[in-house]
Amino acid sequence: MLSLLLALADTLHGAGMMAVPVCVDVLLVACQFTAVAPACTGNIDPLVPPWLLRSQRRAIAAIRPLVQLAAVAAPTLLLALAPPQAAVGVVLSCQVLSLVVAVAALPWALEALR
Repeated sequence: MLSLLLALADTLHGAGMMAVPVCVDVLLVACQFTAVAPACTGNIDPLVPPWLLRSQRRAIAAIRPLVQLAAVAAPTLLLALAPPQAAVGVVLSCQVLSLVVAVAALPWALEALR
């Protein structure tokens, strides 16, 4: 998604440039609250123990503002300060790195589920 925004950085200017990331951020936050947050708070699986729900809710309340700030500020600063070609390189490098870390952690996660 961010790669698409970076590709649009060459064509959009002014208010259009700021409107696209704002719309995308609104969509991402809406998806977070409708899909991910209910799963983490036990609304999807009623077998989650109450103590885990309370702990998860406290952790979410404490860290959510920081994560939201970083999730909005980092791409905005990247788009504002870096040339589009450099920003595309940074984003693709981060995507590849996160994919490598996720794949490397897979055997450990599968072992933990057994």
